[in-house]
Amino acid sequence: MSSVLVVIAKEKEISNKLTWGVRFSQAMKMPLIVIHPEKYPKHQEPVPQELDQPCSQPILEAIRQQLVEQELELEPTLHFLQGPNPLSQILEFTQKEEVALLLTGQQEIHNDNNRVLRKKHDGLLDRASCDVMVLRGPEAPPPLKKILVPIAGGPHAAAALKLAFQLIEVEEEAVITALHIESAASEEAEGVGQLVLERILGPMPTEARSRIKSKIVLSDNVIDGIEQTAKEGEFDLVLLGASNTGFLHKSLFGNIPVKLLQRPINGTIGVLHASQPAAQKAVDYLRYQFNRILPQLKREERITLFENLQSGSKVSIDFIALIGLSTMIAAFGLINNAAAVIIGAMLVAPLMTPMIGTGLGLVQGNVNLVKEAIRAIAIGFVLSLFLGFLSGLLGMVKLGVHPPLTSELLARCSVNEYDFLIALLSGIAAAYALARPGLMAALPGVAIAAALVPPIATVGVTIAWGYPDLALRAASLFGINLLSIILASTLTLYVFGIRARHKQPRLWARRATVMLMMLAFIVSVPLGTIIVGQVRAVDTLRASVQKLMSQEAYHSLADLKRIPQKDNQPETIVLKLYSKRPVNVALARKLTQHTRKHLKKPNILVRIISLQTWEIQK
Repeated sequence: MSSVLVVIAKEKEISNKLTWGVRFSQAMKMPLIVIHPEKYPKHQEPVPQELDQPCSQPILEAIRQQLVEQELELEPTLHFLQGPNPLSQILEFTQKEEVALLLTGQQEIHNDNNRVLRKKHDGLLDRASCDVMVLRGPEAPPPLKKILVPIAGGPHAAAALKLAFQLIEVEEEAVITALHIESAASEEAEGVGQLVLERILGPMPTEARSRIKSKIVLSDNVIDGIEQTAKEGEFDLVLLGASNTGFLHKSLFGNIPVKLLQRPINGTIGVLHASQPAAQKAVDYLRYQFNRILPQLKREERITLFENLQSGSKVSIDFIALIGLSTMIAAFGLINNAAAVIIGAMLVAPLMTPMIGTGLGLVQGNVNLVKEAIRAIAIGFVLSLFLGFLSGLLGMVKLGVHPPLTSELLARCSVNEYDFLIALLSGIAAAYALARPGLMAALPGVAIAAALVPPIATVGVTIAWGYPDLALRAASLFGINLLSIILASTLTLYVFGIRARHKQPRLWARRATVMLMMLAFIVSVPLGTIIVGQVRAVDTLRASVQKLMSQEAYHSLADLKRIPQKDNQPETIVLKLYSKRPVNVALARKLTQHTRKHLKKPNILVRIISLQTWEIQK
């Protein structure tokens, strides 16, 4: 038989939790079970307590006395749990006793030092097989007469409304007020809110609707609207569903129930987290196991990482000197077409550190660090642009007014389909290497892969030489690198266990992270489409050429390969033919025109290679 379970960890919670436990037990027509968990070195089986006999533990005796005073149809039970991991014991107990609703307190959820109930992804909210309600309220709750249920249409809010209706079926004088907060963005806002409420309350039985009052409040802040309504109405219970657990929703709007629990509301606040479907539980379990397997940073490692990134993200004479030197080295390497010199400039450039520092600031919600890092990136970009322009002018003194564009310059003036992926992986590798002191030797390789300063130097040189279109392309390459590295470092540091120091991560940091993810998606979609389109175009071209060559008696297609544009070489299609006689001019012209027409690229280079074949005469 299903039951209502109340977890009491502290003596001051007894009166409040037992009162609500009795009310929900009567409303749901289920037996009441009370447990008191306690950390103990050895695992002990749950010990049931006799309600007609005094308990040796003071807190158990206080619970027993209040349970004896209750008049319940089904006799309540009291259990004592002891073990090294009370959380696991509670989870096992809920499954064994077929618990339908578990009542707990907010301190146990949000206090890391309390091992009874820990935070989400590691506590009861995501791992329990039943509904979980977090309660906060006065020690002696008054009689239940007025219930406020803020609703917005989510699954948890629907479960909260259903539970409130079960309460008023037992409490005959109690009335539910269904509240919807609507933004005062237009004159029709109140009508829109009323339609939302009607859609949510529509499936409710007629008897239930007669005891539910609808209320629309216009407010740009949902939490302020709920708090103001709760204070004005003097509600005995504010019962709301947990926020959507989706990352995007929480990142943009924050966790409303958690913030509401921190507001000074006199009545009892209950936040209901309905049990999740099996698929969602599986995802949460995999996430939990992933966090356990991945090595998290130790305190000493975090301190070292913070110090390195905070100091490296500030503009100093060392930062300016290295930026200037690396830019000049890269610019002269680009002008002289010297790849080794450009690689040396990548090793000297210090731009990677403030980019990863921006990621750290977003994870921590540290606005000062983000400002310092962005300031360093901006100053580094402007300085590199100026020195690249100056280097371009110096190059013109030696090479003339219209110097030739080298292959190294041209290579930075086109955004390759894989540039975004390379920068993303470079950001992950850089953050990973910085987070692991033993991997610091990998940072020079990451700096070469990221290639941050050469695109900026290319922008300056091409502007000086009068190629604004090429400068724009080189700038877009740097922009993609910047976006990818900041996003990758943010996600990597978060996975390594770095979190904000305050209880609630600041919304601006969450919103900035979501915006970076959206920008990355916007950039990656067209690049990915280009890759897929090129592969598909080559496949269809191969089939088309094979069909065309089937009409030839002395030639057949052996292979078709696409060579992308590189340096100063154009995009090329290579056709290899098996030939019993030499390829004549008419066939070569026919294949070239067919290829260019099929790909819709009139200037693409078509190269035909003839492989001679012969037959042995009998």
